[in-house]
Amino acid sequence: METSGHWKIAVSAVGRVTSPYQRGHAMEAHVLKSELAGQWYMDDPVHLRREVRIYLDSVNPRSVENLIGLLLPHAGYRYSGRVAAQGIKLLEGKTYKRVIVLGPSHKQALFDCASLPDATHFETPLGQIELDVEAIFNLRKREVFQSHPAAHTGEHSVGIQLPLLQEVLSEFKLIPVVCGPLSEHSSNEIAAGLLPLLGAETLLVVSSDFTHYGKGFNYVPFEDNFEENIRRLDMGAFRLIEQKKRREFLQYIQNTGATVCGRNSIAILLTLLADESEVQLLQYDTSGNLTDDWQHCVSYISASVSGAWKTNIES
Repeated sequence: METSGHWKIAVSAVGRVTSPYQRGHAMEAHVLKSELAGQWYMDDPVHLRREVRIYLDSVNPRSVENLIGLLLPHAGYRYSGRVAAQGIKLLEGKTYKRVIVLGPSHKQALFDCASLPDATHFETPLGQIELDVEAIFNLRKREVFQSHPAAHTGEHSVGIQLPLLQEVLSEFKLIPVVCGPLSEHSSNEIAAGLLPLLGAETLLVVSSDFTHYGKGFNYVPFEDNFEENIRRLDMGAFRLIEQKKRREFLQYIQNTGATVCGRNSIAILLTLLADESEVQLLQYDTSGNLTDDWQHCVSYISASVSGAWKTNIES
């Protein structure tokens, strides 16, 4: 629910690395340093790890075979931490060499493209995560993948997932992808670019909150029965995600005006899923249930993605 906090780029003294951005030349490690700490989650590493563990220890999701991805919320932990934990808990005991986190740009700094940062690491209070600079370099060969620093400054959709992932996974390389509004062609291009990276050793995390209700969000489609109507709106969208109906999902968003901030990221996910794949709801909740403020309410969904990815995408 917070609306502040941002990433800042810093040059780290962690040593010199060889980056595909300057192939053949040594360069300083460039670190994207989170400033979400202290606002979206605790800034002290001991307290932050304890905070994350409290959420993880409070949930017991059913096991999911052949887990390939997660759909997770991205509010401050005190709002959506327990919902996110339902998905993150499934990662305990698993290993992935790479994690792709795909989220929306809330600042609308992008148009019809996705941004990948010119950096080598992300840093949270729990430490640094190495970026998969080789994969990022190859993705940037497609015009739809660009680098817009403003898209990563003040953006929480990717950053909020990182301490959660750091707590349950050992070492992994990260690809942080921030999407702006997308045409169908660009959405397909992004999916086609990501597809070769997906497999047993890669996890895809799609970051999205669902309905943002209230005058502050410029979305007041009803003025009574808030909890019931918000849930109906959210479940209408999620049923289409379960059914892997990308176009119908996007049409539903257009018809209802539903303020699902990660709709383009979700559309990319649906483009990638093979027919035998499955999206399962793990938990649904709203900030209204926590604060009893239904005049300013955000919905949160955690879902698992299992099965297989497509073998080909026509971009």
